[in-house]
Amino acid sequence: MHYEFQPADAPDPADPDVEYGVASEQITTELLELCEQFLRQASPLVHTELREFLTEHGHHGDLGWFIDVLGFTTLNRTAPASNVGGPSR
Repeated sequence: MHYEFQPADAPDPADPDVEYGVASEQITTELLELCEQFLRQASPLVHTELREFLTEHGHHGDLGWFIDVLGFTTLNRTAPASNVGGPSR
């Protein structure tokens, strides 16, 4: 079940004149980047807990794989639109 809370005085997202300070894409990209940075320098205890968490959720790959995916996803989200889907070099 998913609930969304919206204060009574919140702007109507359907209103074309409403402007938001930061695009949600930008916020998501920054959060992914921060998570990757944190996990790359986290303690062995944090890595152990994350490995256990991933295993419990059916992800049995190496921890490095998970952290790399965060990094690659961030790079993909920040790549220029003209290069998306283009050949890799």
